Amino acid sequence: MYEKGGLLIRRRCASVLSAAESLEPERYATVLVAGPDGAIFDAIAGMGSLAPITSRADPRRPGSTGGLGDR
Repeated sequence: MYEKGGLLIRRRCASVLSAAESLEPERYATVLVAGPDGAIFDAIAGMGSLAPITSRADPRRPGSTGGLGDR
């Protein structure tokens, strides 16, 4: 099902890459589509959907520890 959903955009990407004389347009079209797809998924459902966790305390906020409970 998901394979069919991205077929049109992958074909268009492959066409553009082919016109640009890519050595492997089909392969690179898949990579070109997979990158943003993964980034979008991460932003919606993955760790990117959570408030960022800082690696250290924020000196501008008193009592900031930089952990999960610090939002």
